[in-house]
Amino acid sequence: MLCSRLTDNTFGRILCEWGRPSFRNQIIASGMQTVHHRGFGTVGLREITAEAGVAQGSFTNHFASKEEFGVAVLDHYFDQLRAVMAQTLEDETVSQRSV
Repeated sequence: MLCSRLTDNTFGRILCEWGRPSFRNQIIASGMQTVHHRGFGTVGLREITAEAGVAQGSFTNHFASKEEFGVAVLDHYFDQLRAVMAQTLEDETVSQRSV
């Protein structure tokens, strides 16, 4: 296999890793639920990665710290919220009410 011959150097390892799926979105989605249920301060990296079904190394590949992960979770949450609000505001089947 080509990857087994390329992993002798850094460039080869990078090329081989490009073919692997990224677990970033999986960690964020699962982590969002875990943090919501348990609280950011009480949940640890082991719990986050276990819930996502990934190795701890996958976490550190995508996030430099738990705080950086927390920011990514909040960004993901607000992106979802913006999408729901935009869809609601653009829905012409809903009548506008006067306040």
